[in-house]
Amino acid sequence: MCRLLTYPEPKISSVTSKKLELHLWYLSEELITLSLLDSRVTADTKKLMLAAMNEPAPKHPPKRPKADISAFSENKGLEQFCTANSKTLFRLLQLPTSFLTKDPSSWDDDEDYQEARKSVKRISCGQ
Repeated sequence: MCRLLTYPEPKISSVTSKKLELHLWYLSEELITLSLLDSRVTADTKKLMLAAMNEPAPKHPPKRPKADISAFSENKGLEQFCTANSKTLFRLLQLPTSFLTKDPSSWDDDEDYQEARKSVKRISCGQ
């Protein structure tokens, strides 16, 4: 998104970023937690996400991120969408959480992490 917003052709930047913005629903404070189970997300990013999840939750968090340069700057990542409310998904899906207290670089060897990943992969997104 940051690349689209800073693209040198303003018309292309505007049209493409508005289109991508329609697909940002998954960045809610609850659903962003699924990225903790994604092997493409680095351990460093997961550490930042966990730290953000341990901060007090805002009273009125945004339902979705706003597509502007400040929300998608090169200095910010997935952690900006995490709050204490992000842990809700683990409770709702009855996923194990013990691995959240460990270093993310060791999660691949953790049984609870593997169980949570398998459970999430089994979720059907059928119509």
